[in-house]
Amino acid sequence: MEPTMRILFVWGDEQLLNAGRRLLRSLGAEFRGALDARAAMALLDGWTPDVIFADKHTVRGVLGDLVALRRAIESRVASGRVPLIVRAWGLPVLRGDDGETIEVDGFLPDTFRGEEIIELGEVLLGRRDPATTHFALRPHRVLIADEDVSARRDLVRRVFAGDCCEIREAENGAGALAQLDGWTPDVVVTDLMRADAACEGMALIEALRARDDTRDVLIVVTSGALTHEVESRLRAMGASYLRRPLDSEAMWVVFGPLVEGWGGGVLRRSPSRA
Repeated sequence: MEPTMRILFVWGDEQLLNAGRRLLRSLGAEFRGALDARAAMALLDGWTPDVIFADKHTVRGVLGDLVALRRAIESRVASGRVPLIVRAWGLPVLRGDDGETIEVDGFLPDTFRGEEIIELGEVLLGRRDPATTHFALRPHRVLIADEDVSARRDLVRRVFAGDCCEIREAENGAGALAQLDGWTPDVVVTDLMRADAACEGMALIEALRARDDTRDVLIVVTSGALTHEVESRLRAMGASYLRRPLDSEAMWVVFGPLVEGWGGGVLRRSPSRA
């Protein structure tokens, strides 16, 4: 019987590899797995996977090996692309410790079900309507309030790129509040860089916490060094703090655990190979 999907796992934990093998085979999928991307190359002899599923922490050290693995597979398929699913929160581009980068098509949180891998793979391959899965959630809504246009663009490019996010931007607190008419963000990122912006940024956070629809929204403040008093006020209002210049990995330390409840998602769609 033809397998429902051919899935290549790149996972640095042999126990989890074996568990994934048993689970996905029970769901009718064809599974092959390796502890790293270089070892996975040997599995391609006479076999071409539909989807690669990798653990971010396994592949990040030598990301160039995953890049080479993906290119080897894509050279065999008519569409020229094999979807990459990563166990990580919403990273549209994965950056390795070796300086390499790779585009990510979909993601799953730390805790996931085997069915979700297959469902997400079918969506990415164009074999399934996302409306029939729980991945058909609206894009995550992100509001960025920063007077510096280049800073806003940099944040979008490095962190919130891809189809998983609906971005709205504002130059100041008043502009940010104006965006809330009929629209509720999941995340608000605001700056406190200048002395006058600090007052306005605090007022924006207080206004968000006073509204029923944004009382529990995730708020992340970006700034240079803050006084102990300001940091204490931010913590009291439930806001996270990231020091500038912004570091992408540091951002995921803040965002990742807080948005696990969003579950998996689609970042890019690939042509159908059904």
